[in-house]
Amino acid sequence: MLFPKLDAFIVHGGLGTTVEALRTRKPVAVTGILLLDQRFWGDVCFQQGVGPRPVQIDTFYHTCVEYVDQALDPTSSYAVAAAELTLGTPGDDGIETNVAYIEQLLTGGLQPVR
Repeated sequence: MLFPKLDAFIVHGGLGTTVEALRTRKPVAVTGILLLDQRFWGDVCFQQGVGPRPVQIDTFYHTCVEYVDQALDPTSSYAVAAAELTLGTPGDDGIETNVAYIEQLLTGGLQPVR
């Protein structure tokens, strides 16, 4: 409920928060201790052009102000790229779609593994 009301994001790079932030079509910066999937999702944000290259929290102060200035400018490359990105809608966790596919498989004759 909160994410769609925000103008930009600074997240730790976990799957849930990053994808939900990206779904709002707003700029996203990833910083933190950058372990495991945090590096991956930080690079996704950077490669999609919606935020800067991910950096460790200890050095984020070097790029923080520049990121926020760009993220809040609706004509910046971050804002434009984010507005064009499509990763679903906020709050759509995919459960209904998955249940529909499972139902199709079961009604089509596929039997569950027991």
